[in-house]
Amino acid sequence: MEERGQRAYACKFPLCNSVAYRKDRNKRFFKSPSDQGIQQLWKTICNIEPGVRCENFRICEDHFRVSDFRGSRTLCPFAVPKAVFNDRVNDEHSYCGTDEGISEVEIEDNVLPSCDLKVLECDVSEELPSLAKPDLAVNEQCQNFESVEEVLPVSNIITEDNQPSCSFAATEARGIRKRWKQPIAYYFTASTISAVALKQIIVKAVEKLKSLGLIVLATVCDQGATNRSAMTQLCSSVNDTPLGYHFEVDGSKINCIFDPVHLLKNTRNALIENFIEFAPGKRADFEHILMVFESDQKKKFRSLHKLSREDFNFKNSYTKMKVSVAARQLSYSVACELETYVSHNQLPPNAVHTAEFVHLIDQLFDSCNGTTKYSKRESKPLRCAIREDSPHINFWTDLLAKINNWKIINKATGKNVTNQFHFINGWKVTIRSIIAIWHDLQNLGLEYLCGRVLNQDTVENLFCCVRQHGIANTNPTCFQFMSALKTYVLNNLVMPRNSQSNCKDDGDSLLDNLMALLKEGVQDDSVSATDVVFEDESLEHQDFFTNVNVEDIQGLAYVSGYIVKKMAVPDCAPCKDALHSPDVTPAHTTIMFRDDGKRLVYAPESFINFVNGTNEPLCLFLKTCATKNFLEDQFKGYCMSKDTFQNFFTCSSHSAQMLDEFFKVSIPFLIFKYVNEINKGSQHAATRALKKHVSKIQKFTS
Repeated sequence: MEERGQRAYACKFPLCNSVAYRKDRNKRFFKSPSDQGIQQLWKTICNIEPGVRCENFRICEDHFRVSDFRGSRTLCPFAVPKAVFNDRVNDEHSYCGTDEGISEVEIEDNVLPSCDLKVLECDVSEELPSLAKPDLAVNEQCQNFESVEEVLPVSNIITEDNQPSCSFAATEARGIRKRWKQPIAYYFTASTISAVALKQIIVKAVEKLKSLGLIVLATVCDQGATNRSAMTQLCSSVNDTPLGYHFEVDGSKINCIFDPVHLLKNTRNALIENFIEFAPGKRADFEHILMVFESDQKKKFRSLHKLSREDFNFKNSYTKMKVSVAARQLSYSVACELETYVSHNQLPPNAVHTAEFVHLIDQLFDSCNGTTKYSKRESKPLRCAIREDSPHINFWTDLLAKINNWKIINKATGKNVTNQFHFINGWKVTIRSIIAIWHDLQNLGLEYLCGRVLNQDTVENLFCCVRQHGIANTNPTCFQFMSALKTYVLNNLVMPRNSQSNCKDDGDSLLDNLMALLKEGVQDDSVSATDVVFEDESLEHQDFFTNVNVEDIQGLAYVSGYIVKKMAVPDCAPCKDALHSPDVTPAHTTIMFRDDGKRLVYAPESFINFVNGTNEPLCLFLKTCATKNFLEDQFKGYCMSKDTFQNFFTCSSHSAQMLDEFFKVSIPFLIFKYVNEINKGSQHAATRALKKHVSKIQKFTS
């Protein structure tokens, strides 16, 4: 078949039916490379016999990553075709366009015996998105899956035709009444799953969790196309709801929640290039927020000090994906500044509509993000748990009546593009689901519900922990991912170590760390006082209680006074004399200048030297034992074995009490000081490492 005088090429990749120059498809096709080594790889991947000439064979663009191209059309000389990674996958690829080949989703019976949670078993020849978010790239360097049970017996891996995996999906259960979470399953994936297959996974997971005695109230996911389609199909079987926000499994109602955190970010993203008409004659414009920020930058005392210029660099996908940036831009502070500028005629009058919309979104996010039973700020009445007397239900009921009329208007064309965005429907589904969940929990006797438990922070933190395992682990192999997940679960690494992560602490702990799966016993990580060693053995016998020179003693005297002030000193003259100097000495010069209110404590030089004598061996102790457990108790035991510490407090009645109080206050403070100095000393190196990590994340998210 030929069209327009050109030859029709067929893709030689196994099971791919793509043909060039058809009326319904016009893809790019690439010839076999001239390099013999790379050409042999192409033959092996495409199951072409070694002796067959393949100079004129073509592979379509669906089997190459974006990174395989130079520019937009030139293929790198060493690129190798892979399984379908391109977003333009279509039904012509039979192994990813249909639901055939998806095995029955079963449950692993020998995992999590202590908490009676089971693990889903799946066929990963298809992508199996999680109930929350499939989000981490996996290197296509496949490992031998026959021995996967030796690595981590969390899920069975079944592959067909050794198709390489490019990503993974994870599922996690989370408690509502009690704060716990538990990874349930993970799946290696090669391409996008259909909504029909995802429905099968969701229903099976709910059935098994119910069989364990858990009451499943909701599923939480982002607004990915597959997630939205699966939720719509599940809810379509229930016709008694105006919008379709829940479905049923074995007679139990399961509510659908779209992650409020992602909804907030999607709302901000829509506002960047569009007007949002949230009431008749009222349009919100992101330009007003940008104008306020630019004016605030010129102030000596800034009102929007939490916003930075990088927060408005939307060409940077890493910045644009951060939810904290969206929360700061659509915050109560920004709304107040907008109203202030309008009142002083520094913004046009219609900017007050933007302020009203920003305040509304801030209230909406607060209502879904409460962590405490009562609000800590009068200006934030919705930033609290949902209670019978809280304003949440009235706020949501009023908002649901208005949100149906929201419109999104394109700034450039003036056209109504509401149908191109899904966050409006996402807010409606989420609000109705939370209201239904609250009524169900009230019937069960719960007095309040914290909205923050109804998001997917736990899954985000799981991904973050995996990415931070070892190095910037943004593109692990399948084996590396399993090792990272094993470390995460067995060691209770419930939170990422990096403060630059995109998610806050979810406050939950693992329900079970699967330690029962380990055959070896857990080793005791504690050390005794006799086990404490220094890098230089001669330092162990050094006299740390020597006098400090006047220049160095100033800061030490201030710290010593702080320790004395925090100690609970008994009403005893000898004890007070040991901690308070009768005279002001040169060591107290800095304290004299700072003590404008006569509130600072003047410690005697003997106590100052005592603090120094505690700090020096503590620093040496931390260099060798910082990775051990119970640091404070271990160092205290070491000090108690030394006569110098035992003989400092001479009061016969309170000597032991004073020494214990001193260690209780000083050791945590001095450990904090030591860690802070170490962090500052490596700040430059850490900055370089962070930039490298951010660059990898940017490539991963692009």
